[in-house]
Amino acid sequence: MDKINIGDKTYTAADLDDNGKAHLASLKFVEGKLSELSNMIAALNMAKNGYIGEIKKEIIASKAGL
Repeated sequence: MDKINIGDKTYTAADLDDNGKAHLASLKFVEGKLSELSNMIAALNMAKNGYIGEIKKEIIASKAGL
């Protein structure tokens, strides 16, 4: 059973009418997408940092004449 916390009270999905259940489903969808995007941002930041590291290595190697 889905539990919803609002303030200091806990409700269940069974407490909601059909409209409320539709909003809950939309909320879950949005939370899922936000989680996916957060994971994507983390992966992209890792790739970006890797590319920056490789560029730094290239710059150092070219200055050292390697």
